[in-house]
Amino acid sequence: MRTQVAHKVIAFDNILYATDFSRQSNAALPFAMSIAHKYGSRLLAVHVLTPPPLENIKTIEVQALEAQALREAQPNTDLHMLTNGRLFAWKAFTRDFVAANHPRLVLGIPLYSDSSTAHDHIVQAKHAFDQTVMGLHQLARHNAPVEIRVVLHRLTIPRLPQLAEYIYRNFPFVVHVALMGLEPTGYTPRNKEMLWIDPAEYQDKLEESVGILATRGMNVSIYNTQLCLLRPSLWKFARKSISDWKNIYLQECQECEVLEQCGGLFQSAEKMHSPHIRAFRDHNSH
Repeated sequence: MRTQVAHKVIAFDNILYATDFSRQSNAALPFAMSIAHKYGSRLLAVHVLTPPPLENIKTIEVQALEAQALREAQPNTDLHMLTNGRLFAWKAFTRDFVAANHPRLVLGIPLYSDSSTAHDHIVQAKHAFDQTVMGLHQLARHNAPVEIRVVLHRLTIPRLPQLAEYIYRNFPFVVHVALMGLEPTGYTPRNKEMLWIDPAEYQDKLEESVGILATRGMNVSIYNTQLCLLRPSLWKFARKSISDWKNIYLQECQECEVLEQCGGLFQSAEKMHSPHIRAFRDHNSH
C-alpha cells in the first residue's frame, strides 16, 4: 500500500521590505513585489537608517561624562552644547545621555529645511534630516531642553517660512529657535557664491518666519545680524550674540546712536558684509 505524504502549503500573510534607498535595496524591491503577488501577501515597506560609527558614539559619551563632571562641580552653571542631534535617534543612547547630564543643559541642534532632501544636501550627510527629527522627538520624550538653530544663507532662505511652520507644528516643545546670520568663516568664503546672501534681501522671508513662530508663543531670536539691516518690527528679536573675542564694529558704526544695542559683526566679516550697513544718527527716524 502506497503511503501518501501531505505537502505543507507555503503562505506569507505579510512581507517586510526594508530599504535605505541604496542601489542594493532598490534591486530587491522587484523580488519582494513578485513574492507578494504570487502569495497574495501584504507588502510592508520600512525605511531603515544606518547606525552611526561607533567612534562618534564614544565622542558623545565623552561629552556626556564631561557634562556630568561639570554638573557635580558647577551645578548652577548654564551649559549650551552644540550637536547635530542625529545620535539621539537611538532610544537607549538618549535615555543614558539625558540621565547623565547637567540639569541646566540646553542642546543646540541645527535644522536647515522642512525638506529632507534640502537639509541633507546642506549638511552633506545622507539621512541626516530623518535622524535629526527622530532625535528631537526622543529628546522631547525625556523633557530635555532643546534649541533649534537655523543658519540663514542662500540655501535656507527660500523655504524659511515653511521651515518655521514645520518647526511650530512638529517641535512646539523646543525652548528656543535661533535664526542665525551667516558667519563668514571655515568653508563659507570659498563657497560664497553658493551661500552668501545680503540680509537686506531676505527681510520679507525673515519677518514672515519670525511672525509664524512668535505669534504662536514660541521663543525666537535673531542672531548675528546688525540692527540697520533689520526692519523695525524685528529689532526686539535681535540679540547681541557674537562672542566678545570675535566681535567688531565697522568704522561707519562708531557714530551710530544704537551702537550699544547692536550686536555688530564677526571679525571674519570685516571684508564680507552687507553694503547696506549704516549708522543711525536719528533713532526716531528708523
